[in-house]
Amino acid sequence: MHGGPLDQRVANLESDVEAIWERLEKAKSDIRKLRYDAEKGLENAEKNRQEAEQRLSRRLEEAVIGGIHLELYGLGFLLMGITLATIPQEIAALVMSE
Repeated sequence: MHGGPLDQRVANLESDVEAIWERLEKAKSDIRKLRYDAEKGLENAEKNRQEAEQRLSRRLEEAVIGGIHLELYGLGFLLMGITLATIPQEIAALVMSE
């Protein structure tokens, strides 16, 4: 009874266990690849987010700095207008007082 049904069943079980181990190794390999792809995707998303944030920051700085220049020019023209508007009254007052 050397090659009897017990030996055949043990051989079948060994074959099944080997198939399970092969599927487990393939699943582990697939999981490693999925994890790698996910990490790369996250890295790319983070890089894209940082680049977009930098572009937005530069645009905001340009807008704010440009706005400050416009405000300063506006203030300068306002002061110049007030000065020019009051000078004739002061000159007239000096001329009239003499």
